[in-house]
Amino acid sequence: MLRIAEDVHVLPTPSGTNAVLLRDGSSRWWMVDPGCALDTWVVHEMVNDLIGDARPYAILLTHGHGHVAGSAATLAKKWACNVFCGASELPMVTGVIDYPPVDTTCKGIASWKARFQTEPRAAEITTAVELRNENVPDGWKVVELPGHTPGSMALLRQSDGVLLAGDALSTIDWDQPLAWRRQTKRLRMPPNLDTLDWVMVRRSLRVLADLKPQYVVPAHGLPLLQSHWGVATEVRHLADVGVVALKGRYVADPAYLKSDNTWELYAPIHDPLGTYGMLILIACIFCYGFILLRFL
Repeated sequence: MLRIAEDVHVLPTPSGTNAVLLRDGSSRWWMVDPGCALDTWVVHEMVNDLIGDARPYAILLTHGHGHVAGSAATLAKKWACNVFCGASELPMVTGVIDYPPVDTTCKGIASWKARFQTEPRAAEITTAVELRNENVPDGWKVVELPGHTPGSMALLRQSDGVLLAGDALSTIDWDQPLAWRRQTKRLRMPPNLDTLDWVMVRRSLRVLADLKPQYVVPAHGLPLLQSHWGVATEVRHLADVGVVALKGRYVADPAYLKSDNTWELYAPIHDPLGTYGMLILIACIFCYGFILLRFL
């Protein structure tokens, strides 16, 4: 548990994301991006250790991917509170439609692992409602940042520049083979395997740069509390010349959420590694079974 600013506590989850507990100087508090379903009990216990069994005002979601929001439904029921997310995120969060398939053709181990997973799953909260500025603590504002998902957003406290960025920014280089190696001194682009529109990512970063954040808490990676050039300058640099994913399905052909709550998707690009990887996995299982039958 890390207190990064007044009334802002970061709760690192076992799944590797950052849940954030906000207060407004009174007894009221909010939970932001509480983590995946497997994080539910741990997050609940960390909150109890910090403030006891007080009920939160609300759970706020920067977006609806299950790895940051999967525990929200259970926690909201336990705490008897509302869940809020961006208007364009509601069709996925409430279960009207699913997110598009992950991009398994990106570089990095996270993309390779996704070939054997069903991510990105939505949080599946049928009672979620649209997040507006009146739903957040005093002094904070909602910043819409479409790109990673259609309804991605961040929370900014203007008095000291604390930015809860969700997946709009990270401190992890997702193109590296070991993506979980946390980069603590540089801001990075959003996760490559489930970012749907890289053109909108750049536009959103320019919006962020104009707001001049001073401290960044991403959903993935350690918070960036200081920088040689300044956090706002780094965000501007990413917006202008930052390298997006080097390759991938959605790099050239974004996924669009249409007004009728359906996706406009281009055909997936060829993924030879996925085919070869599955064949190798089957061969390994066969060899393992043969060894068990032959020698045991």
